[in-house]
Amino acid sequence: MPTVVHLTENSLDIVYGSWPWIQTARYNMTNNTHLDFNVTGETLRWTPFVMQPIESIKQALGFDFFFPVIQAEAVPVSAVELLHSSSNYTLPSDERKDALITVSVLDGVAQIARYTVDGKMYAQAQFDNGIPVIRVVDRDGDGLFETTEFYGFSPNRRQNVLSKSDEMQIITNLFGSPSSGTGFYVRMIQIDTNGDTIADFTEEYLEGEGKIASWDTTGDGKWNTRYIKLPKTTDGVLREESLFHHPLTNAEVRVSFENGMPVQVQDGNRTLMVTPSYITGFYWVGTVGTDENAKKIMDVLNQTADQGVSVIAGNEKERILGIRVGKMYFGEMVPESMVKDDEKK
Repeated sequence: MPTVVHLTENSLDIVYGSWPWIQTARYNMTNNTHLDFNVTGETLRWTPFVMQPIESIKQALGFDFFFPVIQAEAVPVSAVELLHSSSNYTLPSDERKDALITVSVLDGVAQIARYTVDGKMYAQAQFDNGIPVIRVVDRDGDGLFETTEFYGFSPNRRQNVLSKSDEMQIITNLFGSPSSGTGFYVRMIQIDTNGDTIADFTEEYLEGEGKIASWDTTGDGKWNTRYIKLPKTTDGVLREESLFHHPLTNAEVRVSFENGMPVQVQDGNRTLMVTPSYITGFYWVGTVGTDENAKKIMDVLNQTADQGVSVIAGNEKERILGIRVGKMYFGEMVPESMVKDDEKK
């Protein structure tokens, strides 16, 4: 009985377990890559030909001899049939070099996807009714899945959260190759860098390509610094906000930007002036300090790689509150009265 059948159409190889039940199927793709189906035992029967006995050979040699005869009405096995009969399938991925995605399916519906390179898993996704809902990723190869991606889906396939290029990258990560107009999008990403199960960084994505990035530097599950990119508006103005909690008063400080320039600072109930320094990317809140002050506080802030961090530095004569949110730096000369209140505490 036949064990392997090669179909030139679609470049498909069929491997049989016990004839005529298909065991595996492989589509040979470009660049020496493959799409492999692992078919559940004795669930998909396909016979493109019949095994016709040759009586003359049997009479002459004394044993049975069969010859395959193609059936005129034979219909090629389809990818849909293979999918619905398989326990899993494996396909190449462009997300990483030599990456493979193995998708476990039930009745043709994706359940779990595992992403590997050279047999080592670097990500795993869970599906609900065939729609991806969450994926955990080991980005640095240390065996810990520090990044968690949460997904959304627009039934009309017209998501308005990500740009087209971002959507194509997300689809590449999930399904192996780029595509757009699928309706899938990332609604939130969380990163736990120290393995304490509390996200150090969270980024939420909003309609109109807006987003909220939050940093928790104290490990209490609450944000310490935050960046907000507001959704697009018809006037074409890019509006952003940087937020942090004042370490001495715990008041929420909100710096508003338009087209990259600060326009307002709200410190609790106080509205303060914001002034750019001569050092690119550094802004003074309230009282303007010296360039030397700005350089000192930037040096302190740059001692950590965190993108959202706040510190108080200085000496007995003056203290400076320094904030970094992404690539933006802020400094506030701390009033002497506030310093004394903090020393009493």
